[in-house]
Amino acid sequence: MDINVALLPDENLARTLAELSALLADGAGNSLVLQPDAPPHPHLTLYMTGYEPDCVPLIEPLVRNNVADVRDVAIHVRRAMVSPQGTVLALVDRSAALDHLHRWMIHKLQPLHGNARAAIWEDRRDRLNPEEQARLDHIGFPQSLDAWSPHFTIGKVPPERIEAARALLGDVRAVGYARAIAVGDVGPHGSLTSVRGEIPLGM
Repeated sequence: MDINVALLPDENLARTLAELSALLADGAGNSLVLQPDAPPHPHLTLYMTGYEPDCVPLIEPLVRNNVADVRDVAIHVRRAMVSPQGTVLALVDRSAALDHLHRWMIHKLQPLHGNARAAIWEDRRDRLNPEEQARLDHIGFPQSLDAWSPHFTIGKVPPERIEAARALLGDVRAVGYARAIAVGDVGPHGSLTSVRGEIPLGM
C-alpha cells in the first residue's frame, strides 16, 4: 500500500499553487489539476513509500507524537520547471527545517516500511539510476536523503505541450508556511488523492 507523508501548505500558498495548476489546464492540457482544499491536494512529499496494510494505522500516531513542537516551517517556492516527461514542478528551497523533517520521517518511519514495495516506485524502476535503485531497495524512496529535492507537483502535460507550459509559467515565486503534515494515499503522478490523517503544525 503506497502512502505519502507530506506537508500541506497554508491556505494562501495552496491557492496560488492551485491557480497555477488551473492555468496549465486551460493553456497546456494539464491532466493533474490541483484543488486548494480538496483532492488532489497541493503537497510537498517528505517520505513516500509502501507499507503492509497492518502498518498503515501506526503512521499517523507516530508522526503526531513527535511533531508537537514543530512550528514556523517556511516554504519558499523559487521557480517552476517542466520535466522531459511533462511533469510540472514548483521547486522549493531546501531549508534546514525542511531537511530535518524529511530525514526525521525516514528515520522514524523506515522501520514500519519494512520490505513492502511501493507500486509508484516499482513502476518507475527502469528509469532510476543505480544510486536511486539502491535507495529504493534500502529506504523505499529513491529521491531521498541527499538526493531529496522538495517540490510541489502542480501538473502533468502532454510532451507536445511542454513549451506552452513553460511559457505560461514564467517566473514563479511564492512564500508560505506548512500548516500540517498529511498521511495520505498516493494517486497518479504521486498525487495526494485522500488524507487519512492530518497533524496540524504551529504557524
